[in-house]
Amino acid sequence: MLHHSQLTQLLAVYLHERSAQRPLVLATLIATQGSSYRKAGAQMLFTSDGTQTSLLSGGCLESDLREHAMQILADGLPRRVRYDLRNPDDDVFGMGSGCLGALDIFMQVVSHENGWQPLAQLHDSWQQHRDARSGMVVLSHHPDLPVGSIITAAKDGIAANGVLLPQDSGILPLLHSAAPNSLHTLADDLHIFFLDTPAQPQILLLGGGMDARPLAKLINFMGWRCTVYDHRQTYADPVHFPDAERVVCSPSEQLSSTISLTEFQAAIVMSHHLTADLNYLRQLAQTQIPYLGLLGPPQRRDRLLARLDDERSLLQPRLHAPVGLNIGAATPEGIALSIVAEVQQALECRQETGAVINPAGQHHQA
Repeated sequence: MLHHSQLTQLLAVYLHERSAQRPLVLATLIATQGSSYRKAGAQMLFTSDGTQTSLLSGGCLESDLREHAMQILADGLPRRVRYDLRNPDDDVFGMGSGCLGALDIFMQVVSHENGWQPLAQLHDSWQQHRDARSGMVVLSHHPDLPVGSIITAAKDGIAANGVLLPQDSGILPLLHSAAPNSLHTLADDLHIFFLDTPAQPQILLLGGGMDARPLAKLINFMGWRCTVYDHRQTYADPVHFPDAERVVCSPSEQLSSTISLTEFQAAIVMSHHLTADLNYLRQLAQTQIPYLGLLGPPQRRDRLLARLDDERSLLQPRLHAPVGLNIGAATPEGIALSIVAEVQQALECRQETGAVINPAGQHHQA
């Protein structure tokens, strides 16, 4: 899949090249077999001078992909490129990739002639902070649905390149129900890849101390959105958080009435202020935010939870306290890394089902 930090880079290049009216080549990994560096849905760009952004392999295939990109820019024809690296005795292009997998890659021109799709749609969805799904026609013998067509939801059904498709085309159900980043064969002569790009996760930092600053930087580096909230004006200073989308100063007990908590995928309680943290936990317990983190050692966690009533049971299935993976971190930067790593793990649904308070996290001192 395409991760948020990589999409941020791709969209930055897209906007730069579009402003100069220079075409690009978008390469999308549409299927893999065996071991591969990236999975279906990963993308990379080539500019008209051959500059690449992102990777689809560990670097062993990109030089060959660049040659394909230059040919595609010359003739304007999309193409499907397949690499089978599963023979460990083969040196791919004399480089010995060691990937031991098969990759199916679709490459197409993105320019003003095709409305800069599908990057234009990805950018619009990114700006509007919503999930995006589109279909990419990667094989077709249908004149009304040529290879490279981009299928999107429309008011009255679905459209390919902005033109409505018949309701009985069989594509509409797949657009809504196909597995994320999956390739589907509707007929021998019609293959469609359904590309999914989730909206940027929004992370809420409840506390703007010194240790929140490197955390905000790492959140931004991951391509996530960050809001910092603190009841102290000295800490809630936008100058300290240039990477944050919002910095809010308001009393801790007014958190839920000051900002909408329905938009966040993770919240980290880290004000180092016992009363403020207690107020935050009480309000977070009433939300559906899937990941909640609490900075501080187990003794402090237990002290806070002992002062909660019904909120305790509402928090426990989601609360990670002490917050962060146990990587032996001791500095603000290391602690920030451990927290971001655990949030990434949670966002990717890799944590065990039904986990409660995390007793094995970092024992950060408050």
